[in-house]
Amino acid sequence: MSKLSAPGHPEIAVVGDMMSLDRLPGVVAEVVMGMRHGRTGDMRWLRVTAVPDARDERGRPQRAYAMLVDITEQRQAEAARRRAS
Repeated sequence: MSKLSAPGHPEIAVVGDMMSLDRLPGVVAEVVMGMRHGRTGDMRWLRVTAVPDARDERGRPQRAYAMLVDITEQRQAEAARRRAS
């Protein structure tokens, strides 16, 4: 997995591949992204799954539902285990 910046959003870090909605073939799962908290500046890590909901006449996604799961504590625990090893 490579760490990328989201274009135009330096406060967002993406681990994995970003996909634009028009290239979305089906379900996008297990994309991890980090975002800075607006007030504290702390990095929060989210696992993102997106599912297309509506397509145009050519089959291109026009709308998608996105599910976000905060995995910050999990990533912090994993980092602590690595440091302890």
